[in-house]
Amino acid sequence: AQSGKAHIACKRYGCCKRYDCREGRARPTGRRIPHRRQSLLAVMVLMLSGLSLSVPAHAACPSGFNGTAVFGIDICAGKGIAAGGLAHAAAVMTGILDFDGDGAPDNAAVVRGLAAQQAAFVVVSSERQARRFARRSGRE
Repeated sequence: AQSGKAHIACKRYGCCKRYDCREGRARPTGRRIPHRRQSLLAVMVLMLSGLSLSVPAHAACPSGFNGTAVFGIDICAGKGIAAGGLAHAAAVMTGILDFDGDGAPDNAAVVRGLAAQQAAFVVVSSERQARRFARRSGRE
């Protein structure tokens, strides 16, 4: 339901295969965007677990994963994910938690809840990496 507004991909990249964006209006073309099995597409997974709160509020990313943190929430990237992918994931998480861009989370209670649940924003290139992250970190 675009209701006449330009599609976000069209705004960013000129136009896309899924929407016809002539005259600044997005109309579905009915075409599907092809799945690209051969290319490395990162699957972003938000993993939450109900681990005991006696565990430190945040552990680092497990071995084999690079990481950073945004507002205390771990961002972990598996093997094969470029540093730019990790930086992009951090920017996405920052945009979600700090939508107004003032440098502080918009809802501190949400961030505290995510930290209490030991949430992690995980970027992987396969389900196997996602399972490895869950096994090594103890988060599911």
